[in-house]
Amino acid sequence: MKLPSQQLEAFHTICQTESFSIAARELGVTQSALSQRIKKLEDTLNTILVNRESQPISLTSSGEKLLQYCSVLSKIEEEYISDLSSSQSELKGHMHIGAYSSLMRSTIIPLLSPTIRANPNCFIHFHQPELREAQSSLLRGSSDLVFTNTPITRQGIQSEFVGQEINVLVESKIHKSKPNSYLDHDHHDQTTLDFLKLQKQTSDKIHRSYYDEAYSIIEGVKAGHGRAVIPKHLIKGDKEIKIIKTKNSLRHDVYMNYINKGYFTRLEKEVIGTLRKGVSKRLAG
Repeated sequence: MKLPSQQLEAFHTICQTESFSIAARELGVTQSALSQRIKKLEDTLNTILVNRESQPISLTSSGEKLLQYCSVLSKIEEEYISDLSSSQSELKGHMHIGAYSSLMRSTIIPLLSPTIRANPNCFIHFHQPELREAQSSLLRGSSDLVFTNTPITRQGIQSEFVGQEINVLVESKIHKSKPNSYLDHDHHDQTTLDFLKLQKQTSDKIHRSYYDEAYSIIEGVKAGHGRAVIPKHLIKGDKEIKIIKTKNSLRHDVYMNYINKGYFTRLEKEVIGTLRKGVSKRLAG
């Protein structure tokens, strides 16, 4: 059985845009025509691929498997066409990497910068999904690689331990911090509460303020808005912040997660290998 390329393209575009209307606009067809292509593809495969009721749309397990096939096919084609027009030793193609803020700016981008500079046709896109969205980011194809602090155990996803963040309690060296005030990412963030529990301290009387991402938290600490529990590697050499000595430090494992597919482009192999070797060294340094 041969799957029609128009129908596969329609399905892949819907997965990338998470919208029938946007996908139809990108493909230059009506939404009705696009829906017909997906329906014919589902009839051919005798399975439902897309949950049309959800917003944004989501995929069934069959849809997730087909998306992996489409992604591999697209990357093989992209690499082959690039090899025809330029040096085969050069790395080419696109990758999407997701990581939380404390890891992205300090570790992921610096490690991959030499590869990006050395390969003009290599394009790596960086974004910061919430940790709770990491698995779905992989399954819907918006990330080729995501970093989490717990392993993703879903079948078909490879999860590798690549290092550990050591979190310490800090405050401003210059300004007096607001009493009992702690800065976190958002109300889902358990870092401060986990840290206090580790020290056998109560969290009943603390006040939490939310700063969205790690570097905003650091700026808030410097300005005296409160204390914070943050990865030690982010404040190395910072003369405006001091570490408060405590009995224990809070350690967060770091995992690199990607779809365990049968084919990886040379760019994907290079990126995975670089991060596998380099993340732990940068976190420890």
